[in-house]
Amino acid sequence: MPLEREGLSEAAELLNGILTEVGERPKPPLPDHEDTWLQQVAAVTDEVDLDVAGWVCVVAALTIWGPRTDADPAALATYVAETEGGDHGELTKAFTPVVERWHALEVVDDVGRLTKLGWWGLPEAFIRAWS
Repeated sequence: MPLEREGLSEAAELLNGILTEVGERPKPPLPDHEDTWLQQVAAVTDEVDLDVAGWVCVVAALTIWGPRTDADPAALATYVAETEGGDHGELTKAFTPVVERWHALEVVDDVGRLTKLGWWGLPEAFIRAWS
């Protein structure tokens, strides 16, 4: 289910503000075709019935806390449930394919933690997709 366009530009501005607060983030080596990779990272929004505020919670938490932050389905569900509400179990199920895709894209490592590539790429991907 694609996100509603309403509010996406404001969400992108919010993420830009978070990046300003976080400061310099060295760009890691990226897979070939950076633009395609960034599109694939953000395309997961079509797989989860989650509003813009929920996605901002996830991306903001991972951006602020940085590499090695828990990014398994249960952790992502917690980030949303604690701020936006929702059933933790249902959110965990919803985030399972997201984490699987992000793992394939090297955003999340084998133990479900954010990689340096994910730390750099998640906010970049969502800002580009939402601007």
